[in-house]
Amino acid sequence: MKYMFDTLKLNGRKLASYSNICSPFAVKYYNLNYRRLYSGTNDVSSMLERKNLYWWQFKLFSLVLAGISSSYLGYVFVKSDYDFERFKAKLVLNWNSLIYDNTLSVKYKALLNSRFGTCLSKELNDELCKYFLNIDLKKENGFRRSDAICFLSEVNIDEKNKVVEAFVSKGQGESRDHKLLSGCTLNEFAQLVEALVLEERLKSNNEFDNQLLAKLVDMNIKNEVKLDCPASNYRMSNPLISGVARKMSDEVAKYIKDHEHEQLYVELKADLERNVQLKKKLESLSRSRRLTAAEHKRLNSINEEIAAINREMARLRHQHRKLFFM
Repeated sequence: MKYMFDTLKLNGRKLASYSNICSPFAVKYYNLNYRRLYSGTNDVSSMLERKNLYWWQFKLFSLVLAGISSSYLGYVFVKSDYDFERFKAKLVLNWNSLIYDNTLSVKYKALLNSRFGTCLSKELNDELCKYFLNIDLKKENGFRRSDAICFLSEVNIDEKNKVVEAFVSKGQGESRDHKLLSGCTLNEFAQLVEALVLEERLKSNNEFDNQLLAKLVDMNIKNEVKLDCPASNYRMSNPLISGVARKMSDEVAKYIKDHEHEQLYVELKADLERNVQLKKKLESLSRSRRLTAAEHKRLNSINEEIAAINREMARLRHQHRKLFFM
């Protein structure tokens, strides 16, 4: 009876201390309840600690992600010259680069390596090509930078001109004489002339390109070279153009269309419209009767072709944006 009395006493008074418990049974019962109570409190506190830990980890990750995103957006906005439209185009370009890779296709690499582009007139471009190829074919070592300097001396351009100095400094070799003897490409020669023409236009000398054209015509008549030089309306960036001339040419280049790219895009768009019309006809036919196996196969091939054309058009748009920012 004493054991039962001690047990009932423990159940009735939760705050009974261990020293007031006399029977072994009551001590055992008290220890069991205490362990359960302590174990439950520990589980709740550990769950709260884990929850707080996960919450702080999430907040820290969100803070770091927000900092990286804001830094990236700010960097792209500054690189876009604070132009919001250019900023949006660059974001789309960077996003598409994750899908279509960040490199140009083989077609565009070949296109860039096989032509040069300037903002000069077509006649001046043709005469520059003739003059360059005439010397390049005649001389064993080809066209050198010294040949470009000799041509400029014929039109009263000083060798100490900053544009000419920048052109010479891009040659190979340690000394100036070695750099003058290094080779020169048609693109570099045309960019040199382009930079000089733009510098003269800034000085209100709008007749300089006409003087160049007349001089080139006279020099090419002596040894005429038959050349069909394709007109180029897309001007790549010229490293020799500096200052206000670069800003002016860059603004003009934004509105110059890439006709080859546009023509290919128009062809793909026409193929897409043709396939869409065929798909509509087959779908309308399927509503009136059951399609044969050949018609089902044709419909599937049309759907695959539409998907392929859409992917190619998206890739062309991505390549066009990439060329615009080069």
